[in-house]
Amino acid sequence: MPYKIRKTKCKKSDGSSGTHVVYKKSGKRVGCTDEPEDYKKALYAAEVNEVLILEDTLYKNVEDDVFLHFTLRDRAYKIREMGELLRQPEGIEKFGTDTIDAVSLIWGDFVPKVQTNHLGDEDIVAIIFKTDVPPRYGYVEEVKWDVERLPIYDVRIVSFEEATQMLKNAPEHVDEMDYVLYKESRQMNIEELSAIIREEVKLALEEAKKKKKKKKKKKKSKKKKGKDDRCTRIAKRRYDVWPSAYASGAVVQCRRGKIWKGLTEELNEAAGEGDIKQKLSQLAKGDQELRQIWAVRMKAAGGWSEKLRDEFAEENGTDKEDLFGDAPRQEEFKKLFNMMSDADYNNFSDQNWNDFHIIVQHMDKDIDIQKKAREVLKRHDRTEQYQYLDDRINCAEFGKQLYGTQNGCEKVDTLQERRRRRNIWKGLTEEKEITPEDKETISDIVAKLRAASESHAQMAKDLEDGAAKLEKGSEAHSSQADKLEKMIQERKKKKKKKKKAKKKVKTDFSKEKDKGLHGWFERQGGKGKSKGWVDCNTCRTDKKTGKKTCKSCGRQKGEKRAKYPSCRPTPAACGTAGKGKSWGKKSAKKGKKK
Repeated sequence: MPYKIRKTKCKKSDGSSGTHVVYKKSGKRVGCTDEPEDYKKALYAAEVNEVLILEDTLYKNVEDDVFLHFTLRDRAYKIREMGELLRQPEGIEKFGTDTIDAVSLIWGDFVPKVQTNHLGDEDIVAIIFKTDVPPRYGYVEEVKWDVERLPIYDVRIVSFEEATQMLKNAPEHVDEMDYVLYKESRQMNIEELSAIIREEVKLALEEAKKKKKKKKKKKKSKKKKGKDDRCTRIAKRRYDVWPSAYASGAVVQCRRGKIWKGLTEELNEAAGEGDIKQKLSQLAKGDQELRQIWAVRMKAAGGWSEKLRDEFAEENGTDKEDLFGDAPRQEEFKKLFNMMSDADYNNFSDQNWNDFHIIVQHMDKDIDIQKKAREVLKRHDRTEQYQYLDDRINCAEFGKQLYGTQNGCEKVDTLQERRRRRNIWKGLTEEKEITPEDKETISDIVAKLRAASESHAQMAKDLEDGAAKLEKGSEAHSSQADKLEKMIQERKKKKKKKKKAKKKVKTDFSKEKDKGLHGWFERQGGKGKSKGWVDCNTCRTDKKTGKKTCKSCGRQKGEKRAKYPSCRPTPAACGTAGKGKSWGKKSAKKGKKK
C-alpha cells in the first residue's frame, strides 16, 4: 500500500486525539486515526474505486425517472398530504446514512436488507412519486438525496406485494457495482465521489468490527459457562447468595459424593439452569390450555360423550387415554420435582404454589409423586391445596374423601371413620330405651367410680406430703452440688491455661516457599537497612517498649559473635523450637543443668 504509519499523538479532523499519523510515501500527511490498519484499507479502497468510477458510472435524467419509497401505512398518508419527504421525521428513528432514500422503478431492484428490514413486521406499504430535485448519487438498491426536505408530486400509495413485484420487473438493468449520477450531479468531481466511497467503506468496517466484538463476547460467555462444574451450577441455583460460605461448603460436599448424588446434568437442563419458577409457569400453562378449550366444548355439547372425546383428540393430535397431552409435561415435572429442595420452596410465591398444585393434581397415574407433593404442601402450610390433593389421592385409593373438595366422591365423617376402624362401636350405633335393670347397673357403676375417685384423692395427698419432704432434702443437696460445680469449673480453667501454654507456635515460612530467595530478602531483618532473617542468639527485649530486637543473621566482615547464629524469619519466631532436640541459648542452659 502507498501509505506509511507513524505512532505519535495527533489531532483528528473532528478535534479528538488520535494515536497514529498516516503519510503518503512522498511524505505528505493524509490523516490521523486510532485504527491505522483499517484507515489504510479504507484509503486504498477509495483509490481503487476512483480509477473505476469513470468506467462504472451511469448517467440518468431525473425527469425520466420514477421513484419508490417504503414506509408504514400511517406515515404514507401523512407524506402524501404534505407532498414532501423529510430527512428526519419526528418520532421515527433514523436507519442507515443521514439522507433521504428511495429506489428507482426504472432500473432499481428489491433488496430487503436495505429497504424494508428496519421497518419490522408492521403494515408496510410503498409510495410511488416523481421529483424535480436530482439525487446526489444512486445504486441499484437505493437512491440518495442530501437535503432536509424533498418536494414530490404524482404521489401514489401501493401495497407491499405490488411494490416488490414492480421492482422485480424493472425495465432497465444496472449492475450491483455501478454508480448512477443524475443531470445536475453529472459534474461531480472524483474527490467528492471518493469521499462518498470512503464514508461507505468506513461504515462497512465499523459494522464488521461490531460483529467481531459480538462474536468475542459470545465466546467469552460460553467459556465462562463451561468453567462451572455440575456441583457449582446446582449450588448457584439452590442458594440465594453466591459466593457464600454455605454454598461453597455444599459444593465441596457434592464433589466428595456426599450430597446431590441423584441430580444429573439432564435435570439441570430441564430446569433451565435454575429457573424453576419459569419452568413451572410454562408447564402449568400447558396443562390448562387444552382443558379450558375442552370445558367450552363440553358446555356447548351439553356434557361428555365418547364422540366428543374422539373428535377433540383428533383435532388436537392427542390420544384418547391422554386427552390433554399430559404425559410429556408430567415427565418434565418429575425431573424438576426430584431436584427441588426446601430452599427452592421457601422462595415460592402464591402463584408458584398454584402452578405446582395445578400440575401435580392431574398426575393421577403417578400417585407416588402426588403423595410426595402432598407432604411438601403440608410441610409448607399450604392448607387449601393440601386438602384438594389429599381428597384426590383418597378418592383414587379408597373411593372416599375427608374434606369434600372433589366431585363424584363420597365424603365421610372423620370421627365416625376412625371409630369404625378401631372397632370401638360395640353395638352403640342404634338407639335403645333404658330399662329399670339398666338403671340399677348404671347406679352401681357410678358408686364404684366415686369410691375409686376417693381412693385416688387420698393417694394424691400422700404423694404431695412425700414431695414436700423431698424438696427440703434437695435444698441441702443443691448447696453442696453448687460448691462441687465451682471446684470442677476452676480445675477445668486451670487445665485450659496449661494446655494453651504448652501449645507450640508454628513458624511462618510462606514467603520463602512462594518466592524462594526473594522471599528471604523480603524479611525485615535486624536493625538498620539489613534484610533477611534474624539471629535469635542476639535478641534483646527493650524494657521500656517491650519490643524484641535482633541482629541480622548474616554477619558483617570481621564481626565476631559469642555463638554461631541461630536464624529464624522474624524475632517473634525465635520463641519457637527448631527441628532438632535443642538449639541456641536453650540448649546451653540445658547443658549447664546436666
